[in-house]
Amino acid sequence: MLIAVATRKGGVGKTTIATNLAAHRASQGHAVKFIDADTDEYGYMWGMLRRHKEVTPNILLAKMTGAIYSDLMAERDAHDTVIVDVGGKNSPELIYAVGACDVLVVPAEAGQFDVWSLTAMSTMIREMHASGKTFKVIPVMNKISSDDRSTLTANLETEFEKLEEVFGLKPHKIVKRNAFSWAAAEGRGVTEMKRSRDTEKAQDELLELYGRVFA
Repeated sequence: MLIAVATRKGGVGKTTIATNLAAHRASQGHAVKFIDADTDEYGYMWGMLRRHKEVTPNILLAKMTGAIYSDLMAERDAHDTVIVDVGGKNSPELIYAVGACDVLVVPAEAGQFDVWSLTAMSTMIREMHASGKTFKVIPVMNKISSDDRSTLTANLETEFEKLEEVFGLKPHKIVKRNAFSWAAAEGRGVTEMKRSRDTEKAQDELLELYGRVFA
């Protein structure tokens, strides 16, 4: 099974989502390979930090760029779960990862640039489905401000509604919480942190997303 976390805009929390899905999937006893297809390599750095801190369970790591479709398909066949973190631009890696995936997680923040990005992703998804490539799409309204609901702009809601019309999926919502940053600094996922008043909401939001991805 190959899960791609991808969109055409950077800074929307793709790596946070990808690393947290990988960590929780591994904690459930699955063999996980994490592939960083972003030239910034932050996901790979997280994985190396995890190794340095000897966090278990182990997650296999790789970096891939360029014409990666065949390599992704080979990894998909070789491993229980492959999670691909794709850079935020309209790149060959984005096209190949979407073409190879079983599940596509599409994060967006509330903002006009994200609206344009989501519109472009919607077009790509429709074209890929029309060409015969089938995969589940999970839109994520990410990094929501917990104290300012006005950041959920009407334009972004409209774009998510378009995705819902096509795929029948409401966006999953994740609030911007410090617990995600604390976990990353330890090479962990948020569900690997001790459950407390400071972590429980982030953990619950991640677990709900995990359930939708692996349903």
